[in-house]
Amino acid sequence: MSNIKNIFKKSDDPNSVWNHMGQVLILTLAGSFIYFLPFFRFYFYDTFVEAFGISNTQMGLIGTVYGACGVVSYFIGGLLASKFSVRKLMVFSFIATGIGGLVLMTYPPFPVVIAVQIGWGFTSLMTFWPALVKALNMLGNENEKGKSFGFMEGGRGISNIIFMTIAVGIFDFFTKKMNAQAGLTSVMAFYSVLAFIMAIFIFFALKGIEEKSDGEEEKNNKLDVALLKQVLKNKYMWMMVTIMFCSYTMCIAYTYFNPYATSQFGSTVTFAAFITTFAQYTRPVACIGSGTLADKISSSRVFLIGFLMMIAGLIGVLVIPGQASMIPVFIIAVAACYIAMYATQSLHFTLFEEARFTPDVVALAIGIACTIGYLPEMIIPMIAGRLLDKYPGIVGYRYFFFVMLAFMVIGISVLFIWMVLTKERRMELIQMGKRKKAKKETA
Repeated sequence: MSNIKNIFKKSDDPNSVWNHMGQVLILTLAGSFIYFLPFFRFYFYDTFVEAFGISNTQMGLIGTVYGACGVVSYFIGGLLASKFSVRKLMVFSFIATGIGGLVLMTYPPFPVVIAVQIGWGFTSLMTFWPALVKALNMLGNENEKGKSFGFMEGGRGISNIIFMTIAVGIFDFFTKKMNAQAGLTSVMAFYSVLAFIMAIFIFFALKGIEEKSDGEEEKNNKLDVALLKQVLKNKYMWMMVTIMFCSYTMCIAYTYFNPYATSQFGSTVTFAAFITTFAQYTRPVACIGSGTLADKISSSRVFLIGFLMMIAGLIGVLVIPGQASMIPVFIIAVAACYIAMYATQSLHFTLFEEARFTPDVVALAIGIACTIGYLPEMIIPMIAGRLLDKYPGIVGYRYFFFVMLAFMVIGISVLFIWMVLTKERRMELIQMGKRKKAKKETA
């Protein structure tokens, strides 16, 4: 296990991300595995509702509760990541998440199901996500953040495809052998075991990261109010949050391409499901490609390309006529949105380097950025539901996509200001990357 971090060693620079690819791989799998249990209900929706004897409204409440936990968890999680070992936080997160899966396997009453979901809201968000981001920030040089975050996000997509396929296979096997509830139970058992296994991997593979964070724990044993004020007064903080918020809205809104396809084109439910599932297949290429590109041209320019692609994709969705012959064009439009949303999502935290955030404020800034930047998890479903209920059919979807288009315009407008203010630092990061590459080639 101790040799995991050396598997992909490719650089003579000890700080290069290539010398930590084993650890990046562990963090990538961790970023995928932690969300299997909190979200598996969406992939086995009907069986989950029937097995637990709940209504669709109660099913929706489960998601609302989880999103509400995120609002609190991201900020507090940033503080925890400042105070404690990221390795210990992530090990705790997986053990607690796995225990929640075991509890759910008993098919408890609905209040207990809600309690488990609240617990997952904290273990997958508060004690996990800011710690994961901080751990990834510790790996690699300043000019390699795009590469490490891009690899992680792309790898999460590949992991999701592989392990979701395995879970569906397990579900299908036990459903045919016994019944659907047995299939669901087997899926929960599978995901719970994965959580416990990942806790073990993190415990052994991330000891080096823990050593780096130990010194910070001594300096961050209490909340520094002055530091908090410094972060809140930082103009770059709020511009970055706005950019994150606007780009992340697409990561929530894209699920509505599914019902829109059936309403607009009269497509089958199976094809509509493909429309949203297709997003996972674009994720690896988008994330890894954007990370590599960001290290060459800067994260901001990749964001610019991303916003332009999402704007073009949404306009395409809005103007494409509802004819079967236009479905291929519709797929191209949504694919542009998918590629762009994952490309930008993978680079959210690389913006810290462009704004010269000092190491002592990064964890706190991450908590604030996640708290506000990920609010679309709560807000977007509310906007969509309100519009679709008030304006049934195609009209409601069009209004909703116009709202999303407005968010993209706001995001790209703030990004232009950001790019002007960070131009000097972005050029500095690019030159640093070129010098390191030249040094490596001549070595």
